[in-house]
This record gives sequence, structure tokens and C-alpha cells, in this order.
Amino acid sequence: MIHTMTITGDYADYETEKVGLGKHEITNNVAFPEIDGDIIAVPIAYTPKKSGMKRNIPIPDRIEAAVDLAYRWARLRHIPEKDKRVAILLWQSRANSGVIGNAAGLDSVESIAGLLRRMKDEGYTVENVPENGKALISEILDNVTNDLDSMSLETVRKKAAALMDRDDYLKEYSEVPEWDRSMMEKDWGAPPGEICTDGRKIIIPGLVKGNVFIGYQPLRGMADKFEQSIHDPLLFAQHQYLAYYRWIRDVFKADIIIHVGTHGTLEWLPGKNVGLSAKCDPDIVLGNVPNLYIYIIDDPGEGIQCKRRAESVLDGHMPPSMARAGRYDDIAKVEVPLQEYFRNKGTNDAERRREMVKNIYEAARDAKMLNDLGLADSDPGPEGFEPYIVKLHDYISEVKDALVRADLHVLGKAPEGKHFLETVYSLMRLDNGDVRSLRDAFAEDEGTDIQKCISDPSGSLPSGELNSAASTGSTPKCRASYPSAIRSRSMRISAWHISGSCTGRYRMI
Repeated sequence: MIHTMTITGDYADYETEKVGLGKHEITNNVAFPEIDGDIIAVPIAYTPKKSGMKRNIPIPDRIEAAVDLAYRWARLRHIPEKDKRVAILLWQSRANSGVIGNAAGLDSVESIAGLLRRMKDEGYTVENVPENGKALISEILDNVTNDLDSMSLETVRKKAAALMDRDDYLKEYSEVPEWDRSMMEKDWGAPPGEICTDGRKIIIPGLVKGNVFIGYQPLRGMADKFEQSIHDPLLFAQHQYLAYYRWIRDVFKADIIIHVGTHGTLEWLPGKNVGLSAKCDPDIVLGNVPNLYIYIIDDPGEGIQCKRRAESVLDGHMPPSMARAGRYDDIAKVEVPLQEYFRNKGTNDAERRREMVKNIYEAARDAKMLNDLGLADSDPGPEGFEPYIVKLHDYISEVKDALVRADLHVLGKAPEGKHFLETVYSLMRLDNGDVRSLRDAFAEDEGTDIQKCISDPSGSLPSGELNSAASTGSTPKCRASYPSAIRSRSMRISAWHISGSCTGRYRMI
């Protein structure tokens, strides 16, 4: 469903009106259709407030844009897979090949390698399909990226996906509204500019694999100002940025563009907040090509910008699997002597006690935990460390229960093994309103108040076990019971959601 809108009050293009829709119009014209999963397109009419009557005034260029967008989406259904032409774009934030494919929580290169194999199986015309992400990145680095300093100009010209002649670009450029051309030239000078050009020709980095093009979203600006440029609301796209998308649309003739990973720069180009005009930069650059955006599911705030400003269909992917920090080796190395100390702290053997304290101190020092205890400038040494042992134990217990990212998500691949178990566990520790978490309920059934154990990790159960051991499943009883809980029916239901179910309007992939 493509959602167009009618604006109450006068409508002006971006040259005159910089903001866009107000709060009331966004609620009715945008927010509710977003909940329904609609593609948010452009205004096609407005109702002047001063007209004295409710009359919709058409906006001809916006109607043409909406019709073109609808036609391009509709024809996808009727193109055989073998003939569909697909552009897949990675984000390369700066002129450095080491940052190709940056994406929040997503292994974008491995994901694209898997996507290409699947497309080949489904009948798409894909050449030289990589075996895995490593093979793909090797091919990427052997060819032209946005990092032109890594090879000679002669090699760039030979290996680039294409070169666009200045005269060909000027034909495309002439179709851009005059005001936007003046803004581009104010920021970047006359065409073809200085970014990704050889002086006369505009360089198109990327790989052409049959009917699939793998490219890199063009640089937002000069390398020395990339941080300021990414979200600059007034800095218009540089010439090669526009030329790149025009080449994808008009020369490669892509039927659809897939932007991979959170996030890029197209959705942050100058223009209205929503309800874009013909002079808004995202509208000019994208040119009505269907836009599929693979975006992390837990960042709706920035994802909304893609929907509202780049007519995107968001395909939400899972966040990376989470795990308790207690799985890290450094923590384990400190915890082992700590556990020994608490089991034997009542010993009358002074020499053994000193040895245990020394082992704890050295393990904490090697793990660089003295800073976390506020001892960076007042190291007590092993002789004076015993008063800090309880504080260290409480700190480690808190860190162990914290959730950290365990890996990167790969599209189409559910967490496996320990990653799967930790993902389920991280979900099952959350309360659901007034309903306690499964973790708390299970612990109580085993005779343990887990929240009390977490708040007082250095305390002990009546059995003599440390609270920290009980709260993390380190006691013999818990070690035997936790895996069975994870295999329980409730856990398996949650696992079904993780492994690829449809939830709401987002398809988990």
C-alpha cells in the first residue's frame, strides 16, 4: 500500500517551506498509515485555508512522482526473477575500505553473501556467487570502493563498475530544479565536483554480478569532515552522490534498490521532515526507485526517517544475540579465586589466606579491574587488597548479570547453540507488566529469591552457597535445572518467535 496525503493549508516546496508537516497532520496523514505498514509517499493535493470552501488543489509534479513510484512497485510483480535487476548498497561512511558495510548489529557482508546464494537459487541472474562473506569482501577489496587512494587512477578506471562522462551527467543534472543546482554548486562547485572523479569522468565504485549490482552509498562529503557531513541538514548531496543513484536507475536500470544495514545517509539529506517536495534532496536523489531498507528492529526512531523521507519499506532484522557478560574469560579468571576465597575465608591458615588474596589481586589487576574499583591512583597491592574483595565480588556479580552483545546478526540465520540459549534467557528475565519473569518464577520454584541474590551477591543462602552463584546458575542444583527450563514449553514458544516468525508489521529475517 502506497500512502499519499492531502495537506490542510497552503503547500510550498522546500525552497520556501523548510519544515514540512505539523504535529496534527503527521498524526493523521503519516503515523496511522505507518502503523498499517504503508509506504509513505508524497502529498498530491492541498486544501487552502483561505479559500472559504473545502477544495483540493492538485500538486501535479507530486502526482507524477506518486504514480511513477506506484508503477515501479507494481511492475516488480510481473518481471520474471531472471530478468529483475537489483542494486544492493552497503554503507561506507568514509574513504576507508576498512569500514565497508558498517551496520548496527548486522554482519552485512556475510548477509549479502547469503542473500546472493538465495537469489541464485530462486532464479535471479547472479554471476560469480561468493561462497561466504570472506570471499565477498576479498572481491570487494580487489575492486573499486569509495577509497580511491588505495589504487592508481589507471587501475581505478579499469576496475570501476562504470565511468560516467561529465556530459552524460550534465544531462541528468539539467533535470534537477534550478534552486537545488544552485545549492549543490554552492556546496560543491560546478559539475562533476572533486569527490570520486578523475577530473572529467565520475567514478562508479562497485561490482556488477549479472543482474545484481553491489555498491557503496556515496560519500556524504570530504574525508576530513565526514562526521559533520553525515547529519548536516543543510549540506546538499555532492555531484557524484547524485550521479551514482542516477547511474543505478538509468544505466544499470535497477528495478529495486536494497539498502543494507542501519544506517546510511540518503534519509538525512536536506529536505522536509515528511511530505517531500520536488526540491527535497532525498526525492531528487532516489528518483522514485523502489527502496527496500534492511534495518535493525530495535531502532524505530531512525527507521521512521527512512520511511518518511526515502519512501522505504523497512525489513526489520533481529538484533544481535545477547549474552551475560559472565561468559567472558577475564571475569571467569577473577571469579575462580574469588569463589575459593569465599569458600575458605574462615580458615585459620594465615599463609593460605594471604595466597588467596594475592591470587585475587593479581587476577583483578591483569583484568584491569582496579580502575573499576577506584584504585587506579591508590593501588593497595596484594598486602592491602583484602578489604576490597567484597566490593570486587559485588562489582563482578553486577557485570556478569549485565547483557552484552555476543555476536552480529546474519540475515536469515537464527542464533544457534549457546547464542540461542543466551538469547532466550535474556528474554525470559524480563517482567511482563505485573507478570513476573520466567527466570524469577523458576528460581522461586527452586527455593531461591533471585532478586535478593542479585542485590546482595556476597551474601549466602542457608545452604552456605553464595548468592552470586545461585543467581547465575553456578550452584550444582541450578546447573542441573537451568537447561531443562530453557527446553520448557514457554521457552520453546519464545524460541519460535526468535527463529523467524512474523511479528506485527515487521517480518523478522
